[in-house]
Formats: sequence, structure tokens, C-alpha cells
Amino acid sequence: MPRSWSGIPARMPRPLPPPIPELAFLWRGVLKQVAWPSSERRDFVLSFLLHVSVLRRLPCKRILYNDVLFRIKTGPLITSPLAVLVSDKEFAKNYIADIVGGEFNVPTLAILTTPDEIDAYEFPERCIIKPAHASGEFIPRRSGEALDIKRIKAWLKLDFSEQSHEANYRSLAHKIIVEPWTFDEQGITEFKFYCVEGKARAINAVSGRFTDYSVVYFDTEWNELPYTGYEAGHGKFEKPQHLAEMISLAERLAKDFFFIRIDLYSDGTTIKCGEITNCPGAGLNTFKPRDAERVHSHLLFSKVSEDAWDRFFDET
Repeated sequence: MPRSWSGIPARMPRPLPPPIPELAFLWRGVLKQVAWPSSERRDFVLSFLLHVSVLRRLPCKRILYNDVLFRIKTGPLITSPLAVLVSDKEFAKNYIADIVGGEFNVPTLAILTTPDEIDAYEFPERCIIKPAHASGEFIPRRSGEALDIKRIKAWLKLDFSEQSHEANYRSLAHKIIVEPWTFDEQGITEFKFYCVEGKARAINAVSGRFTDYSVVYFDTEWNELPYTGYEAGHGKFEKPQHLAEMISLAERLAKDFFFIRIDLYSDGTTIKCGEITNCPGAGLNTFKPRDAERVHSHLLFSKVSEDAWDRFFDET
């Protein structure tokens, strides 16, 4: 492996002994309170401490999933114009439309940028509300129930980069995006395609996002993988009839990235693209069993060419 990196390790690194992760957590909290202007150095230090406190290991130059994501997260790739563009839930739809067609986008009902606009907007009785400049936050409105308007307004002040230390979110305009329910919530399945060098390598199937949450990993032949990375149930997922079409869509959307996760939604007949994720889980993904991170790393990175690694190191 070039540039002094090692390959995929034969075994997982030993967890750091306490109190090192706990001290890293405390130091991160202290440094976040210091008047330290945003910079690549600040992002690196806070990301390093977060990595140690969550994963209980040092981020090193080895081909392990979270270590590769740490390299992406703390290097210039994360602030490239394309990475920033697809991090914005409004503008990512422009990229999707340009690459595969607008019919694969979930429609946008409204973009709200001020508290007054939020107060004045008549939210549909059935819609999804979320900040376009962050990840993991959303409100599903099913049938006209009362909305937490205070929470929605608070999203306008949310700097997600301070939570995850992903610099691609720092420059995004703060705004709320409102979308319709594209599918019936009982029939929708999410398919998250992990793509490397423009090729889908693994799939994460998710169902019951708002009810009985289930997550299962598959390879691209729809063979179930013996691990998980989420606190979720283990549902049964039938092989989608249009799996080949979804793989093709994901790979077309991934063609300009070294690594990217393409999130698609389907009800069995129609496909929509949800999000494009540069750094899943902020590079802090836990696996069960723990050694499964090595399996996941083999699946994603074992076929990467030396030339591609060279380009990756040059770009990060």
C-alpha cells in the first residue's frame, strides 16, 4: 500500500484502555468552548478526539472503513465543491436531475429560510420536514397533527458541522425543506448503496423507519452479510425486482466520487433518490460483531486499484 499506509489488518486493533477515550471526550468538550476559529486544524483535532472517544482507537493509516472515512472527513475532499453541493438537500436534487433525471427526485414543496416564513407557511397535513443543511433531523407529519414550530425554527440556527465536525456542512445556507410523502410509510424500503470508485460494493436495507426499525446488510448479489451496524431489528428483505436498475442508478450518481453512499427509496415499483452521503455516520460507525468492520472494509476496498489509491492520497 503506497504512502506509508497499511492494508486491511489481519485483526481489529485493540480498544484503547480507559481512561483514554473518556479523556478524549472531555478534551473535545473543553476545546469546543474555546474561542478557536474554524479551520482545518480545528476540525482535525476535534474529529481526532471524537474518533478516539467513540471508537476507542486512534485513527491510523490502515484500510479500515472508519479510518478511510476519517481521512476523507479531515482532508480537502470533504470541502470540494461537489461534496458541499450534494450535502445540501435542496441542491443535491439538481445534481441528481443532471445525472439520472429529475423523475428520481422526491419533489420539494417549500424552502423556508426565516422564522417569519415558517410562521406564514401552511404545512401540508401529510409531509416530511427537515433542515436542508444537516443530517438525521426530520419531522414526519402523517395526518395534520400539531407541529413543534419552535423546533423547526431552531433548525435555522443549527450548525451541524459543530456536532459531526464535517466541514462540508459549515458553508451551507440554513433552511428548511418540506417534501411530500412519496410512498406509503408501510411499504417503503430504503436502500443505501456504498460505492467506491463508482462501483456499488455493499447495500444497507432499511425498513420501518417510523415503526419497527430494521436494518440488514447485503452484497450486490443480495447475499445477506453476517453483521450489522445499527441498534435496530433484523427484518426480512426480499430481493428487489429492480435491484439491477438501482445499482445502475447508484453507480451513475457515484461516478465522480472515490467513496460515496447513495440512498434510494422504493415501494417495489418506483425508485426515488433520497440523499447523497459523503461520510456516513460521520466516520464513527460501530459494527456488531466488532470484527465485522474488517469484513465491511474488504467488501468495499479490496478491489481498489493502486492508481485509485494514489489519486485518493493525492486528493486527501
